[in-house]
Amino acid sequence: MKDVRRQDAKDRKDSAPTPLSGGDPDLAGMVAGPQPLNEWQVEGLAALEAAEDDAEGGAAHNG
Repeated sequence: MKDVRRQDAKDRKDSAPTPLSGGDPDLAGMVAGPQPLNEWQVEGLAALEAAEDDAEGGAAHNG
């Protein structure tokens, strides 16, 4: 029974596609360094800046 399982495992390993050279395929396409903001972060930042602009503009008109 063990011999059959071992042979099956060997056959699967032999028929598996060869991994791409250059590293782990799970890490392919990853870039080191700061990452771009997510859409929700961009929207939140725009809303915050708009609120700050409104606050500054309102203070200038009142003074």
